[in-house]
Amino acid sequence: MSELLTSVEKYGSLTAKLIVALGVCITWGYCAFIINFFPTGLTVADSLVFIFIALGFGILYVYWLLFGFLGAYFFVSFFQEPHIRARLFAAVMFLVFAGCLVFLACIMKDASSLLAPLFSGALLYLTIIHWKPDVARASIKQRRERARMRIVIFFTALFLPLTVAVPVIGIIIDSSFGLIGITQKNVSLAVSEDNQKIINDVAKEFDISVYGCSENGKKTNIVHHFNVLWHGLGERSLVELLTHDGNGWKPKARIELDRSGLKILKPTNKETTFNTCLTLNSDTLFGTYEDNISKYGKLQLKVFSDETKNKLNADHLQILSAKIIGYTDRVPVSKNSDSNFDLSIRRANSVHTELKEYGLLTDIPESEIKSSGQGSLLSKSNCSRELNPAELKECLAVDRRVEIELKLQMKPTEKQTSTDPAPQKDMSVCDFVFCKIGLKKCPDKVPATMAPSDN
Repeated sequence: MSELLTSVEKYGSLTAKLIVALGVCITWGYCAFIINFFPTGLTVADSLVFIFIALGFGILYVYWLLFGFLGAYFFVSFFQEPHIRARLFAAVMFLVFAGCLVFLACIMKDASSLLAPLFSGALLYLTIIHWKPDVARASIKQRRERARMRIVIFFTALFLPLTVAVPVIGIIIDSSFGLIGITQKNVSLAVSEDNQKIINDVAKEFDISVYGCSENGKKTNIVHHFNVLWHGLGERSLVELLTHDGNGWKPKARIELDRSGLKILKPTNKETTFNTCLTLNSDTLFGTYEDNISKYGKLQLKVFSDETKNKLNADHLQILSAKIIGYTDRVPVSKNSDSNFDLSIRRANSVHTELKEYGLLTDIPESEIKSSGQGSLLSKSNCSRELNPAELKECLAVDRRVEIELKLQMKPTEKQTSTDPAPQKDMSVCDFVFCKIGLKKCPDKVPATMAPSDN
């Protein structure tokens, strides 16, 4: 009994270490070959989470190989068993394990997820069960060579799928990381000012439009349409900035951000609508204490309107509604019977009128456009009262603004607007089986066109 416990402890410890090592290799492969990013500044807690993640991947990977090994084992047993019942049992078990691998290959749409574990399982069967013992007259050199060969084949069987089925490993890791929140697809981010500056610089370099708003005048910005490739472990996070190519949101640029200044948001309605905010400086549009837009201001507003329309068209976006909010600085209006609040409302109305004329808000119902003023509320400046009037006016310039909040939606695609039935594609064997057992929606049948009658 003690010998059995010793063996269990020995091989159990070896198996656990092997599983963790496999998990670490898988996670390292994901970082090195798929996202090209390594987390830095891992704390003790992060390291423990990393080890548990690696352990989980190792267990999943071992189960995947185990299905291939058992498939190979029962396949050989079917031909070796002399009794009918034993052969029937081996056949059933082979179909069960092979069927699971076929099912996984159909889901992944990659044959390597079937062939890799089967081939690896055959090698494991060879080294664990079918390996012939050394002959009695074999020399020590020959025994060592056979032992080395057995070890090489064993580890080849273990690590072969990692190199052959890289796309499958990537899909599995990506899905698993998504479940625990390390990776996220097409989400919104709440970022700090420093991270926002980095995003803006990268977007300007690649000529990408960034959509989002500041959070109630605070130093947090909300930006939309990002893939998160790594977040939650280490000091840095890796995100992808997405652009729309007409068929969907595609990655355009990868950006490393400070983890402490980044939060992931998943609004329930983001897939259909989202908000973006634009800011106009009042000094370029209006004279001092004026609410009529100057000639230079109208020119600037037309340029702004044309650029915004071009960006929205390029990203296949349309405006559903708009809010135009005017602001002033804290210096009181010197005119009698006037106030900062009233001035901000009139300036918002003036911008509203001009944007309608320049075509940016033409297609929006008037009921969906709201103009309002906030006066000197929600100040963005931090100016000392000891500044002289000229310096104070320059410092307070960020407060004299008009903000435009647009509610955007993807334009309907040709497939969504077309009334013609979509062409029917030939179904694969996997799709046909999934359709019949209810795991996938079956395509609608299109009635065949009747041939014209001869009569």
